[in-house]
Amino acid sequence: MNKSAVKVLLVEDNLGDARLVQEMLREANNDVFILTHVERLNDALQHLADVKYDVVLVDLTLPDAHGLCTVNHLQTARPELPIVVLTGVNDQNIALQAVQTGAQDYLIKGQGDGHLLCRALWYAIERKERQAKLTYLAQYDQLTELPNRILFKDRLEGALKRAERTNTVVALMFIDLDRFKFINDTLGHDYGDQLLKAAGARIRTAVRAQDTVARLGGDEFTVILEGIARPEDAAPVAEKVLAQMGAPFKLGQHQVTVTTSIGIAVYPANAAEPQALIRAADNAMYRVKARGRNSFQFFTESVNSNITGRGSMANSLRHALTRDEFEIHYQPQVDLRTGEVVSLEALIRWRHPTLGLLSPARFLNQQEESGQIILMGQWLLRSVCTQLLNWQRQGAAPLRVAVNLSARELKNPRLTAEIEDILQYTGLPPALLELEVAESLLRDGDTAAVSSLFVLKQMGIRLVVDDFGSSASSLRCLHRLQVDTLKIDRALINEVKDGVENMAVVDAIIAVGHHMASQVVAKSVETTEQLTTLYAHGCDGAQGFLFSQALPADSMTVLLSEPAPWAYVRELGGDSTSIAH
Repeated sequence: MNKSAVKVLLVEDNLGDARLVQEMLREANNDVFILTHVERLNDALQHLADVKYDVVLVDLTLPDAHGLCTVNHLQTARPELPIVVLTGVNDQNIALQAVQTGAQDYLIKGQGDGHLLCRALWYAIERKERQAKLTYLAQYDQLTELPNRILFKDRLEGALKRAERTNTVVALMFIDLDRFKFINDTLGHDYGDQLLKAAGARIRTAVRAQDTVARLGGDEFTVILEGIARPEDAAPVAEKVLAQMGAPFKLGQHQVTVTTSIGIAVYPANAAEPQALIRAADNAMYRVKARGRNSFQFFTESVNSNITGRGSMANSLRHALTRDEFEIHYQPQVDLRTGEVVSLEALIRWRHPTLGLLSPARFLNQQEESGQIILMGQWLLRSVCTQLLNWQRQGAAPLRVAVNLSARELKNPRLTAEIEDILQYTGLPPALLELEVAESLLRDGDTAAVSSLFVLKQMGIRLVVDDFGSSASSLRCLHRLQVDTLKIDRALINEVKDGVENMAVVDAIIAVGHHMASQVVAKSVETTEQLTTLYAHGCDGAQGFLFSQALPADSMTVLLSEPAPWAYVRELGGDSTSIAH
């Protein structure tokens, strides 16, 4: 601390003792301490309201206060201000109680000189500063400088008590940044920290000065809206937060857009206790995420029911891999020129212990968000490669197998090394492995993702772009990667009706694919009309329920043993103009 102009407020009704203190300080420290003297506690409280002092030196026997209540009053008025007791009461118990009440030191009149008094004042100031720093570190988030979980809970408890007394409403908002982990993983933790800091500042500007904005950890923030008249008054605040967060964030040379999911719970309508209110707001927030994110939701009993089920499923999902509950089903892809099965797409299923067989739509998003999809993907790829080799040993013709890569997997810096290790471990030739990525994952031209795919292509692995036609991908990127197959988006295939309608976009995709020397495959083919039309327009292959649903490995083994189950495809249109690869 800078030892200059230290303002001391002396509260002492004995004028002789007050003059003695002044002389002791002057003699010991050459006027470093600027002393203001008052005789009564009420006068001291008035001074503390008007002037900023560095330390208070107080007697315990005053005309309007006596004993430890003097320290209590001073502590309540200025809790950040250090207090030193200077009294004629020589009592160890009272001294201990004074320190426990909030005093930094306890001195006895006549038992020390000016140097001891100065040292006590300096130590009191320094101890109070250290205490304030430790309190700040314990109660505030160091990155965003917002209240942390500890201070948030303390303020929430206080807000609910005040609301009970005043018969008012408290709204608690749980705010979560959508897909923050994806940004953190792709740009790095430094940029992730910048985003969290900027997000906290934006939320702060969207609420009133008296509202508490806290960061609970990770990308979770909360807002305590105190003293509102009606629950619905929280809605405009949530809309303002969504608007503030919707603008792009500038993170170094990157510009990112982050949406926000907000859950709102209200006291006393939804819960009367702090922890129950927290759970209700958290549940409402997860309901927003389940419905598509970038919105807000008030807590209701139906939300509670839905989230309870989701939480139970998430907990079960964490152990599904170790409990061997995942299964792999395979859907055949048929060459429209020969009717032969040339590839299988591997699709994961979850055999839930109570809910039965679940499709990926029920659990893949949770796996993606939690990061568990990395381990699940490694298991899937290893299992698929082993199964494909087993079929060949049983006499099946050489087949390719397609495995989907998610966004999280594509951003994994060890992706190429892990796939190379799996191929070496299983012995599967790289040319028999196809890796499928959604077209939407290539539209931003992510350098790291494209580089990984380029390395995989150089290893001899085939690349497939799935759901082609659903996004605006870079054709230059596709050409550079030398993509082997384009799979037409299922929505476009569904529009192929009566054999002739809505074929303009599909025709364009087929032309683009053939121009790049890629195969073009139609997904979700369900009718012979669709199949005939696609064949006539030069489509190379197809998969869908018209041929077979996805089958477990045992059933697929039986199907592969049958001689040309779809030989009728050859009769669709005579000689085909499609390209065989």
